[in-house]
Amino acid sequence: MVIFLGIISAIVVVANIIVRAQGASWLALILKTLCGVLFMALGIYGVLTPSLNPEVFPVVSFGVLMLIGMAFGWIGDVVLALKDMRQNVYDMMLAAGILLFGIGHVFYIVALVRTYQTPLPWIPIVISLVFGVGVVLICAKCHFKFGVFKWPAVIYAALVTMLPATTFFTLATGTFPLDAAGQTILQPTVVVAISGVWFLISDMILAWAYFGPKPNRGWQHALCYIFYYAAQFGIATSLVLL
Repeated sequence: MVIFLGIISAIVVVANIIVRAQGASWLALILKTLCGVLFMALGIYGVLTPSLNPEVFPVVSFGVLMLIGMAFGWIGDVVLALKDMRQNVYDMMLAAGILLFGIGHVFYIVALVRTYQTPLPWIPIVISLVFGVGVVLICAKCHFKFGVFKWPAVIYAALVTMLPATTFFTLATGTFPLDAAGQTILQPTVVVAISGVWFLISDMILAWAYFGPKPNRGWQHALCYIFYYAAQFGIATSLVLL
């Protein structure tokens, strides 16, 4: 089942990247929506068929929080796809998409901190806020035009940075359960950490596509999708590893 969903997801992702590179369309919207459905299905399958002992690892609570985060990302995907086809409400839908993605990342972070009892979680939060402000200031110097989205961009950049920052900080300081063989259960968290980095890269490219000096190039969206879907697949895979 996992292999089947993985293959179908890869085919749909490639098709979506090719179609979206040619511009916004209803076909691109349908393919983007289907990508989210397949990733959600993969994650749900992982939570429903865990290999880890629920008495050792909180599969349900961790999985549900991660799935909620994925769901917000999926809805955000659809909203951002629709904005390109509804120019009269472009700014409103862009703001809604940013908000939905941000909420999704909050659920990812809560799942990590709650599951692994991350000590001093404010440290990655501070690092992320500094990074978010720094990125937006540097982009402004590079002639990015954020307009009314300047402060939302700061908050969102901090949230997106917070996922890899919190995950790597958790890997270094968190409390990890042991499997039946006495080995530390690290695989799901490592995959989330890598996915967090890919999310960060994809959103930096997306900011370039939306607000940069030469925005909305087809190849910018294609490159963004490559990293974004790799991140989404990674999040779903982390649940398959439970």
